Amino acid sequence: MSRDLLLDAGNTRLKWRVVEQGILLAEGVTSYPVPQTTPWSACEPDRAFVCNVAGKAVAMQLQQALQMGEIEWLQSSADRAGVRNLYRVPEQLGADRFAALIGARARVGERAVIVVMAGTAMTVDALTAGGEFLGGVIVPGLQLMRSALQQGTANLGMPAGEVVLFPVSTGEAIVTGAHIALAGAIQVMHQRLLQRDGLSPGILLSGGDAEALLTWVPQAQHVQNLVLDGLARLAADANPTDKMVSHA
Repeated sequence: MSRDLLLDAGNTRLKWRVVEQGILLAEGVTSYPVPQTTPWSACEPDRAFVCNVAGKAVAMQLQQALQMGEIEWLQSSADRAGVRNLYRVPEQLGADRFAALIGARARVGERAVIVVMAGTAMTVDALTAGGEFLGGVIVPGLQLMRSALQQGTANLGMPAGEVVLFPVSTGEAIVTGAHIALAGAIQVMHQRLLQRDGLSPGILLSGGDAEALLTWVPQAQHVQNLVLDGLARLAADANPTDKMVSHA
């Protein structure tokens, strides 16, 4: 019996869970640098499953913080946990995208699905009913889009604005335009997978900006953290009697 720590080290935050035999013991979010007194230490986990896309400095901080013998640093591969990775070089797929695909597969089973991670950048990935990751796109997230306009133009700046049907101010135009652009990327990938297979795929939407996009993609299901779901599946595979922890 193992008590497992699941770590999703993203670009801006560190998300974590501790599970034992498929039961959630604790979870949370912390900022960088990784605190010396880690918030999960009270749970006394035995093993860690880590997905890190935050770079070498964060990896070093985590290495120092993880005082346990068994640690897996997730690396993308050609085939794992029901997902077959069709990237030309499978190892080049971001570990967070790979984990999210594994989490999506564990959640939806044998159904085609578009897997969306809406964070600093947004990824939109196509997964077939047979578990094949066909490929996907990467676009700037909401804040990056606004920052790019501010830095690349002389007069737009970063004006305040809300999402409206027909923008009548610069701020509204920028904010609404960013939302529509992201929603459009999701809908285009959904349409492509529909045309390929003839059956309407599901859409799983996760990440910090997921809730902001739900209005534009009403058929999507909001999932709290697909990366941690994927790591939970890997932990369950390492303990065959465990069940994957699931979050709505």
